Amino acid sequence: MAIIIKHKHNSPPPDALVSDKPQIDQQLPGTLPTTEIVSTPKCIKPKTLADVISLIPLNQALPASRKRDLISACNSIARLIGQPPYALPADVSTLRNLIVTLHPAQGRISQKRLANIRADLTAALEVSGVTPPSDPPCPPNLDWATFLGQAAKKHQAWFLSRFSRYCSHRNISPVDVTDDTVRGFRHWLEKRLLTNDPNKIVKQTAVSFNVIIKCGCLPIPLLTTASGTRFCTRPLEDYPPSLVADIESYLKRLRDPDLFSDDGPRRPLRSTSLRNIKAHIRQFLHAAVEAGHQKAHFKTLSNVVDLEVIECAFGHMVQRHNGQIPTGLGNIISTLMAIARYYLKLDATVLRKIALAQKKIGDQLGTNMRTMSCKSQTRMDQFAQRENIVRLVNLPMNLISKASNARSRRSAALDAMTAAAIAILLCCPMRVKNLAGLRFSEDFTVVRKGKAVTINIHVPADKTKGRMAIDAAIEGPYATVV
Repeated sequence: MAIIIKHKHNSPPPDALVSDKPQIDQQLPGTLPTTEIVSTPKCIKPKTLADVISLIPLNQALPASRKRDLISACNSIARLIGQPPYALPADVSTLRNLIVTLHPAQGRISQKRLANIRADLTAALEVSGVTPPSDPPCPPNLDWATFLGQAAKKHQAWFLSRFSRYCSHRNISPVDVTDDTVRGFRHWLEKRLLTNDPNKIVKQTAVSFNVIIKCGCLPIPLLTTASGTRFCTRPLEDYPPSLVADIESYLKRLRDPDLFSDDGPRRPLRSTSLRNIKAHIRQFLHAAVEAGHQKAHFKTLSNVVDLEVIECAFGHMVQRHNGQIPTGLGNIISTLMAIARYYLKLDATVLRKIALAQKKIGDQLGTNMRTMSCKSQTRMDQFAQRENIVRLVNLPMNLISKASNARSRRSAALDAMTAAAIAILLCCPMRVKNLAGLRFSEDFTVVRKGKAVTINIHVPADKTKGRMAIDAAIEGPYATVV
């Protein structure tokens, strides 16, 4: 079988990639020295997927059938992504971000076929020298087997399976595991993994490791890499009691407005809104203190909503985000604006300056534009193709058909639930909270007319965020009652 490879780029031909120098992997704590050994000929890392394809036939250690499979995987991934092989970099992180967006339905292949393509692509990258060679098969040693045996849940041991083999191969027992070991494991994954996010795997690994230690009361240090990345602020109790009392007074005004007063909101704010307002104040106060203001300075909200304090606190927030305006800053300044206008009743000059800053922040964040965000627009781009719209419209019926053919499996119930949710959203878009809160006996009314079935959905206004009732009618083919 002849393999014809056409180069449409400026990368060097295969002969120019041959080198006698072995590739030494960068060492991190908790890893063994490894040398990238590629079966003859030894080569430097190729730059594109086309270079990978050109190097596979030169590998004398692979049978011809295996070479065809690896080359086919490279070409298949390029076809699914929609780019020629010479346009795709031979970089694990780049390919991983592209592969995660692929769906078998778009390529008209099965899930199993996509999984096989990804596995063969991983092997192709390894034999061509893009990724270091995999560790030899190594089951968890006795120390790790004993440690995993103390897991209270099966999924905890499952999350640690890869990490336990990684450590066993390097003679690292559970008592010797440190944050440096986990960092070395992350680096090891980032250079090899194509299918999953290494950061998520490391987080799940560290959390499961700590849970087993805590539940078994084991004398092993906990891993700090399991800690969340959410930014924590000081509690309000750290500030003067007069400020805490003023904040509670403001929240009470929003929670229980006076019906016979012209002042205050028209209707009570919900608990979620009150919680968010309180969080905005805490975040702002924390930034102000970090910027140099003393906690004792903030005796009332009038000391908080001050132009000098706002400028310092916002400057600190932007600096903390590497010069970028954080997405939550728009909500924080909206809360400060509401306090200044309706509670403190500051003069027009101060309100005008806060409003100007609010507009500038909205312009930079894009919240002032009546368009989709960049993230939402990217997600919607796939529906520029008519066939993807047809797939979406037919998805509920396909899922129900799949569930009907496997009624005894747990996945059948999940498929049926997903089909019902998609059918409802296609007929009546609503928030996820309202969708999850629907009850067939309370929110649905079934109307039959001969063989035709219509399902009416009604959600009262007090259950929606916009305080507008949701009324929709679902008809065939989505309306089916068994």
